[in-house]
Amino acid sequence: MRNLKIPLAIDAQGMIVRPEAAEHGRCYYCPSCREDVLLRRGQVRVAHFAHKDSSHCSLETVLHQAAKIQIQQAVRSWKAGTGPSPTVERRCALCCTAVEMPIPASVEDAILELRVADGSVVDVALIAGGAPLAAVEVRATHKVGPDKASSLPIPFLELEAKQVLETPTLWRPIQETFPAPVCDTCEARVKSFAEKASRVASKAGQTLPTSPYRYGIINCWKCRKEILVFSWPGHDDEVEPAFPPLQRPSTVQFRYSSAAGKKYWANICPYCHSLQGDFFLYMEPDGPFFCDLSLTDDPESFKVDMLRIALHAESNGW
Repeated sequence: MRNLKIPLAIDAQGMIVRPEAAEHGRCYYCPSCREDVLLRRGQVRVAHFAHKDSSHCSLETVLHQAAKIQIQQAVRSWKAGTGPSPTVERRCALCCTAVEMPIPASVEDAILELRVADGSVVDVALIAGGAPLAAVEVRATHKVGPDKASSLPIPFLELEAKQVLETPTLWRPIQETFPAPVCDTCEARVKSFAEKASRVASKAGQTLPTSPYRYGIINCWKCRKEILVFSWPGHDDEVEPAFPPLQRPSTVQFRYSSAAGKKYWANICPYCHSLQGDFFLYMEPDGPFFCDLSLTDDPESFKVDMLRIALHAESNGW
């Protein structure tokens, strides 16, 4: 393996060093095996490091270990005030715009190869309050498998080793288990929709609900006045629809629908008391719930569903 070109090395302080910045006559070590390496830099060849003697290292193991050290170094430089905050490039849950988010200020340190509560060893653990807050996994060849991904007791993001080494303080996940972020533009859309819904509710004598009820705005098919309509987890189950949760809006009533040929928990107009059919609400393109809703009973699901309802409403001119 004398011919293995090692793209980065570590110095006596354990800091990542690139061959362009290395100095002849100083000691450098392989990030993987920690053996001495030689600096090769001349007029023709691309600058690199190389093992003095035979080694079992591979380019993949070198990149993997170097990237882990680089992540730790980026976090520690930031906390020491000698480098910028690492940021994570993510995609808005609604419009897919790239959003650069700094890692939480509560992060105190980055520890390599830490064993977490389920027994797994993570490549880099981000520490906050003396405990692992999140994990950073590095992919050189093999991705994080589904078993590890589902069993890790902390959220994680997976980074490509080469990408980390190219831009150490800008991380671009290829896999992650964090809740999807929302960009400022979409947040403004949601705020505008919520303000309009509040005005519609106040005028109609309705109450703007909170989780688990999702709400949309429509014109009543009969009196044409603007009203709120509601959905909730399990409501769209065709086999066994769920009953409305407690604190049921007064305009959600158990009524007979001639179109459906049965009674069900339906939305009723607060003005003319006409039933607002589920087919329009869920199946028509201009219906308020004609979007990809999860309708599960947890705060994150509620937030994402309301974001999607607001974006869909905007596309329909609401």
